Amino acid sequence: MGRQIALPLSMLSRAIAMLMLFAGPAPCAAQEEAVRSLVSTTSASNGWAVNYPKQRKVFRMSGLIWVFYSDGTNGVFRTSADGVNWSAPTMFGAGGHFGHRFGGWFDGVYFHYALCTSALGADVYYRRGKPNHDGTMAWSAPVRAVHDTPQDMNVMYPKIIVDANGYPWISFMQLVYQVPNMPPYYAIVLKATTNDGTWTTAPGFPFTLVQKTVEGYPDPLGATLSNGKTLWLYNTYIDDQYVYAARCWNGTAWEDEEVVVSPGSPYSFFNVVGDGEDVHVVHGAGTIFYQKRAHDAGWSQPFMVNSNASGHTSITRVGPDHVIVTWLGLSSNSVQFRELAEGIWGNAVMLVDESTDPLADPGNGINMNTIVNSSEHFIHAVAYSTGDASPFRIKFAAVTDSRRAGDPETPIEQEPRTAGGAPAGFSLSQNYPNPFNSETVIGFTLPMEEEVELSLYNLGGQRVATLARGWRPAGYHTVRWDGRDDLGRELASGVYLYRMEPESRWTGAWKLLLLR
Repeated sequence: MGRQIALPLSMLSRAIAMLMLFAGPAPCAAQEEAVRSLVSTTSASNGWAVNYPKQRKVFRMSGLIWVFYSDGTNGVFRTSADGVNWSAPTMFGAGGHFGHRFGGWFDGVYFHYALCTSALGADVYYRRGKPNHDGTMAWSAPVRAVHDTPQDMNVMYPKIIVDANGYPWISFMQLVYQVPNMPPYYAIVLKATTNDGTWTTAPGFPFTLVQKTVEGYPDPLGATLSNGKTLWLYNTYIDDQYVYAARCWNGTAWEDEEVVVSPGSPYSFFNVVGDGEDVHVVHGAGTIFYQKRAHDAGWSQPFMVNSNASGHTSITRVGPDHVIVTWLGLSSNSVQFRELAEGIWGNAVMLVDESTDPLADPGNGINMNTIVNSSEHFIHAVAYSTGDASPFRIKFAAVTDSRRAGDPETPIEQEPRTAGGAPAGFSLSQNYPNPFNSETVIGFTLPMEEEVELSLYNLGGQRVATLARGWRPAGYHTVRWDGRDDLGRELASGVYLYRMEPESRWTGAWKLLLLR
């Protein structure tokens, strides 16, 4: 099965993949290494610079780590190749509202963000750009207003996702402005009909998920499913009690409301991430719980993840049925996480101990954002703020795995090296083992940093899985594949073809044999 064959270009799918498989084994304590650094300082009120995990402000894009934050005056970002040395700040927006009124999303090619200000009647804005590997951003179009907020109302906590068809969605909470804020509260969702960096709102939107007439923030958050479907979580009030509820957009219409957990909380202490057709949710304040919505089995029973955590918790997807939950340990001034892989929970791990430099605004517990990098060296990273007065400190921490540059237990043939240690050319290796029935490893080499796409096809020429996509540094790389397609479904036994792009670097394809 080791023969390399040519694959007609007409048979290759050009679809942009939104899903990358985890390119290495699950984190192992014996092989984890810590990276710590100071990103910047900020004068943002309460240290709210990278806060509110639902909004997503830390990304791995084009071979770099990007941290978007408020410096107290403007929205800026910095980049780093190693998590230690950071670029000078680049301003991308004026105003001090880039803390909890700004949310981002990376779709594998483009970075998208949603933004509002604290002003009465202020609109919601959208922009898209392509991150470059030199740390610059090529914006697709000027920032534009996408929601006309009534003059007597205020918008809070805008968040953005991009569905599997490449269309952006924005969600936020809208309320009648009062001091203090009082009901009614509206949970609103917008959808675009354009996916080119402009914005045209789809018919039937804005859509109000819920209008609450009792105290409590509904604050909706979405997760991407397959084929343009999305699922939205929010807080509501049913039968005289608070509940966490969900509604699914099936691609053409809204399905009925689902109750996730009852009773819930007056506030939206939850986070959600999509996984093919399934959804993973974490919720609770103080004690946090995990639930899974399986497309063929409904909602699981709550599982207690931790009993001493912040209410604003992060959950991020590493691979099929593989997530990491991250929280602030408020009593210990720490950042902690716990990993779920194939139904098995690992122990809680302390990623950061800040006992000598306390977390900013510990009462709210929102000053943290995370990424899980599923294709390069960093596995799990977090940006957070510390200090009890301005200037607050924005810090970065990551867990790395020495196996990410290549698994020494996997016998992959090495190509000749240059004098500097990098491979001498581009190469793609035969998978090992082959045949296989549960997991196989594919190796490839890069003599320079390159944007790549490694895809798997059936013998009919249909792409069934994207194994790796994005910028990779020069060196030796391995990708593990577990026999599942982009929706997390097990593929049938048979012969499949895999190939690497761009075509100018690689030619032909390799066969592999999956045996069930």
